[in-house]
Amino acid sequence: SMTANGEGLGQRIVLSTMKTAASSVFRSKLSQGDQLLVVADEVHQIGSPFNSNALDIVSGPRLGLSATPNRYGDHIGTARILNYFGKVVTPVVTLQDAIKAGRLVKYEYHPHPIHLTTQETNRWKKYSDRIRLEIAKSKSKKKKNDDELFNDRIKMLIIQRSRIAKKAANKTPIAIQILKSNYQKGQSWLIYCEDREQLDEVLSALTVEGFSAVEYHTSMEGNKQAALNWFKTFGDLLVSIKCLDEGVDIPSVDH
Repeated sequence: SMTANGEGLGQRIVLSTMKTAASSVFRSKLSQGDQLLVVADEVHQIGSPFNSNALDIVSGPRLGLSATPNRYGDHIGTARILNYFGKVVTPVVTLQDAIKAGRLVKYEYHPHPIHLTTQETNRWKKYSDRIRLEIAKSKSKKKKNDDELFNDRIKMLIIQRSRIAKKAANKTPIAIQILKSNYQKGQSWLIYCEDREQLDEVLSALTVEGFSAVEYHTSMEGNKQAALNWFKTFGDLLVSIKCLDEGVDIPSVDH
C-alpha cells in the first residue's frame, strides 16, 4: 500500500535541475535527513548565490562531481561547495590522467593572440578603475554582510569586464583566417561563440567567405537535434554557444 505522500514506495531516485533543487517549494516537499544521498553533477554551478540554497538540504552522504570544483574569482561560492560536500577526493584525476586512461581524446591547443580595439581598451580600463574602487570600499567595511554585498558587486564587474575580451571585435576576422588557412572539406569543426550576437557575426562572416555552417544553441529556431544529427553525419562547421560544454558527445569533431 502507498500513501498520498509517497510512503511505501521504497528506495527511489529524484532527478532535478539545480535551479529546482534550490527552490523553497522543492526543499519543503523533500524528505530530508540521513537517509538521503545527494549527488550534484557539474558541482561548481551550485556555489552561485541562488543555486547554493540547495546546500541547505539536510542529508547523509554527499557527492559533488566536477572537473573544475573551484569557482573562478568566487572564493565565497567555492567555500560553500567545499563546506557542504567536503574536500576534493584524492588522487585528483587530471586531464592528462583522463587522456592516458583513454577516457578523453588527445588534443592539440593552438592559441592565436589578438589585441583589443582602442574603444575596447578604454572600456576595460574603466571597469578596472571601478573594480579597484569597489575593492577599496569593501576593505573599509567591517560588517560581514556588507563584505558579501560588495563581493557580489565586484564579481559582477569582473564578469562584465571579461565579456569585453570574450566578445573582442578582432576575434571574428582571425577565426575566418584560421578556417581559410586550415579547413579541409570533410572535416568537422566546432566553433564556440560567447553569445547570440557573436554567433550571428561569425555566421555572417562565414557566409561571405563561402563556407556552409550549421548553428546550434538553446534559443535557435528549428530542430536542434536535427542540426546536431546533420553535423554528426556530414561534418563541415557547427557554430554554437556554450550549451555544448556539458553532456553533448560529438565523436566526429576533429577541430
